[in-house]
Amino acid sequence: MTNHLHVSPLFGDGAVLQRGKSIRIWGEALPEALVRVSIDGVEASAAADGIGAWQAVLPPHPAGGPHTLTVTSGGETFVAHDVLYGDVWVLGGQSNMQLWMGRLAERYPDEVAQAKDDRVRCFIVPEVEDFHGPREALGGGSWLVEGRDDYVSVSGAGYFFAKRLREHVDVPIGLLQTAIGGTTIETWMGEAWLNRIGLLPADHGKWRNDAYVKALADDYAAAFARYEAVVDAMDRGLAGDWASPAFDDSAWDEIALSDAYAPHPAFAGPAVVWIRKTIDVPERFVGKRARMFFGTLTDADECYVNGEPVGQTGYQYPPRNYEIPELTARTTIAFRLRIDTNSGGGFRFGKRHRIVCAGETIDVDAMGPWRFAVAARTPAAPVQTFLSRFAAACYNGMIAPIGRYGVKGALWYQGESNASRTPVRYADKMMALIQCWRETFGEPDLPFIYAQLPNIAFEARGWAKLRDEQRRALAVGNTAMTVLIGAGEDNDLHPLDKETVGSRFAYAAESLVYGASHDSMGPIVARAELIQGAITVHFAHCGGGLEAASGEELAFDVIDPRAGGRPGCETLRGYVSSPVTVTIPLPCDRLFGEDTRVRYAWGDSPRPVLRSREGLPASPFEIDLEV
Repeated sequence: MTNHLHVSPLFGDGAVLQRGKSIRIWGEALPEALVRVSIDGVEASAAADGIGAWQAVLPPHPAGGPHTLTVTSGGETFVAHDVLYGDVWVLGGQSNMQLWMGRLAERYPDEVAQAKDDRVRCFIVPEVEDFHGPREALGGGSWLVEGRDDYVSVSGAGYFFAKRLREHVDVPIGLLQTAIGGTTIETWMGEAWLNRIGLLPADHGKWRNDAYVKALADDYAAAFARYEAVVDAMDRGLAGDWASPAFDDSAWDEIALSDAYAPHPAFAGPAVVWIRKTIDVPERFVGKRARMFFGTLTDADECYVNGEPVGQTGYQYPPRNYEIPELTARTTIAFRLRIDTNSGGGFRFGKRHRIVCAGETIDVDAMGPWRFAVAARTPAAPVQTFLSRFAAACYNGMIAPIGRYGVKGALWYQGESNASRTPVRYADKMMALIQCWRETFGEPDLPFIYAQLPNIAFEARGWAKLRDEQRRALAVGNTAMTVLIGAGEDNDLHPLDKETVGSRFAYAAESLVYGASHDSMGPIVARAELIQGAITVHFAHCGGGLEAASGEELAFDVIDPRAGGRPGCETLRGYVSSPVTVTIPLPCDRLFGEDTRVRYAWGDSPRPVLRSREGLPASPFEIDLEV
């Protein structure tokens, strides 16, 4: 029998519906058929249109449940069990919003196992790009219930947001997860909004050519297959079985893993480099299963233990946490590292390299240097085109199809990809994105909370500028920005501390949405002015008042374009002079022009010195000096 009645997967078992708002339920049925929807004794009906699309509207309902949602039409019935009314939050952005609980297990090893709050649920929107226009419906997906379903794929930032929020807000929390690693802000915006701000690419129409898109994908797949074949054929290590514990590497050079990274000439790319070490395993671990924690490598690796493959990773960002089936008294570990670009690669600096067995740690770094050899100098890898990074693609495929779903607010963590390209006009894009989503979800004042990029000490081109662009987007009302300076990892694009991220998101939501008396965020610069031989910097969102971290100097950069006929910068010390101001004393003869600017915490990895008494760091900034 053909099933004609279909209901959006958003309304499946375990769904969380937005409390206190009219709820639209939609799907497909026979053309012009009558559809009836009921939940908790409340009913609504709708007639399908000429092609079978229908939408029914349920009246507002208070938080609670579980309820059963029933949809009937033409003798067919759809039933969703365990449906709750609560607050629904959209999670958007790129990899640091997407970073899933399973990836965070090294920092939070027992968190998922101990998570038992079945009033927290997450719907992971399927990853879809579409250049032909906004989609009406999702092609799949289901609700994950905390404590019942496997929660390892749920956003860590979203998980900790909901956990913190549930401590203060006694209603069910639903998360709609839409983030994808590496995406730009442009892909999450509708074409019309990009066009309004003059940033829709002139050649955008080419992506609507399916044959062109398919040819790009096919050409890349073929080129990468050729590249791998060429590299494998050039690799002396594969030919010589350098993974084998019997291989004699005594003539190789030695290096500590902390130094095994470009600019060391051996790790200049593109190349294949092998790194090996044989370790003596304490007797109590012999014969037992273990797990390696070796940080991140640039770019791709294959790892062997006693000649057998134990894991491989195709790109630089995931941590190399590989299972060892059985430790032996003498265990040989070999990495075949493929460096794909001219930028070089190797083991990321500052990472620990350890093996965990039976709850104990073997400190591999304490066991001395490794041996290494260059197996081949290779051509560079072909560059892949990721469709999810182009204008409107993810908006059309993932945001538009959920736009009718009732939501409470949105959380956003993105910017890394835009910073590495160009941070210019990111504030304009951010403000347009907020308004685009408000229009899409039918909420003109939708609360929008976003993360400012944290500290990092590599791959940080443009991050300081982009942070300031993020700050400037606060010009849009009913928004808040969580400052993450100090919560990043200088040697990792994906810091594991998502508890701080989620907690600060929740802290902002408590104030912005739920009526808490505290500020929604940390100190934000308001203006800087020259007063009686000193610069006075005024701040908003100071909570209980400004303070400087104990023992830390409060430094500001003053940029004077007139200095010596070229831009000049000097660093001056300041002090907290009132609960909402900082004073920067000046030499008595110091004069400034109209274009002078004041900067705070400007750089890839600044120190979070200025903060509110509640411990929230002040946002980095660049601001004009009023003279």
